Amino acid sequence: PANQGNNVPSVPSFTEPVMALPGQHLHEDARTQHHSRIAEYIIVAAFTAIMATFEWVRSWTELPPQPVAVSFLAAGLILYAGARIYLIARKLKALNAARDGKKRLDYHLQQLGDRGYYAFDGIIDNYGLALGSVLVGPGGLFVLEVKTYTQSGSPRDRIEQPTPETLFIGGRPAIGNPLRQARNSARRLALTLESKGAEGYNPRALLVFPGWKIGKAHERGDVRIINETMLADFVREQPIVLEARDVIVLCEALDACRVASHGRSA
Repeated sequence: PANQGNNVPSVPSFTEPVMALPGQHLHEDARTQHHSRIAEYIIVAAFTAIMATFEWVRSWTELPPQPVAVSFLAAGLILYAGARIYLIARKLKALNAARDGKKRLDYHLQQLGDRGYYAFDGIIDNYGLALGSVLVGPGGLFVLEVKTYTQSGSPRDRIEQPTPETLFIGGRPAIGNPLRQARNSARRLALTLESKGAEGYNPRALLVFPGWKIGKAHERGDVRIINETMLADFVREQPIVLEARDVIVLCEALDACRVASHGRSA
């Protein structure tokens, strides 16, 4: 709300913790889970139907027991169950890594409050898509594209950017082009803020890898690669580019995007 005495808006109070996990697609995840459950029920029903049919055929024809055929059916079902358990365990490990990494990032984001920075989550852009965490303060406006990957425990577990357009994660080329995703997030945030009346601000993209060591990375590119522990030092190095009024304008615009998203989901 605006301060009616001097027409200068007051800084909103943002007390909600940063809680959103990166890369969330809840609708797609729920649909995939339902399809997986349906497939499992179909397999179990088919197996029991086959066993029942087999027993009826044995009863009518007086056939002797057929342990080989039944063993093949059981082996197939056991193999399927084992594969499903393995995939679920991998997914749970990835989800735990994402949760732990986000908690660590949240802690470091909250420490920046004493330096005049505000962290936002739940921002919905003009296309109805969720953005990553957004950080605004005297040093500028930043959108955090957070990537959480499980590590193998080898010495190669590090992030490296040998050129401005290439990224290696654990010694392997990154899948999905995270650099382009971070740039797109910055552009989407700029367009969304313009639609809310906050024009002329250029968000900078931060590609954050919680828990990972950062090796060679280009610091002069349009995307900065850091981990959660580097965030405070990065902010400290930034020159003051936003006045208090600019921070307030951006906070109100970002809060409006967050409130609008709540309104649509209600």
